[in-house]
Amino acid sequence: MNYLDTDKLVRDLATNKLSEYEKTKYVWAGWILFSFLGYSTVTFANVGRTWLGGFEFFILTIVTTWGVSRCFDKGNGNESKTFVVDFACLTVAVAIRVYFAIWGLFWLTGYMFRAWVHSTIPSDVSTPDWLSRLGTGLPWLPIFLAVTSAQLLFFIRMAVHFEKLAGFRKDSSVAQKE
Repeated sequence: MNYLDTDKLVRDLATNKLSEYEKTKYVWAGWILFSFLGYSTVTFANVGRTWLGGFEFFILTIVTTWGVSRCFDKGNGNESKTFVVDFACLTVAVAIRVYFAIWGLFWLTGYMFRAWVHSTIPSDVSTPDWLSRLGTGLPWLPIFLAVTSAQLLFFIRMAVHFEKLAGFRKDSSVAQKE
């Protein structure tokens, strides 16, 4: 693997010197790198430089490692000559569906919680204001659950699609031979 010499990487890609497995290592490393940048609070973070942020990053690293490996296996591993391209293309469609569903549910739940608090507790009590703020800046646990479940569901759906894709390609190649 060559993570620093981009010129050599370009030559290796141009001359097809990298196997699909080696290209998959770049996919895996990219996901981990961007997660690390986020949890080091260089770019974004849920809880950043706290033990909770470290724990969330650790869980996401495990999910990512498992997920990319599972997708690679379901996509016929090194027998596939297009895994990385397939992964990039499927990422767009699967991410849109999964992340909109998970985060839409997250925000809808928060909105419904705030509406419930305002409708059930008398307004002269200080509790509704506190609970309302809780609903807009939800505590770490619901955010953790949304982040990790979105990542896990993303990779589960990706693996399902890779399995389908491998099956379609196998059926297509069998049909072409007949």
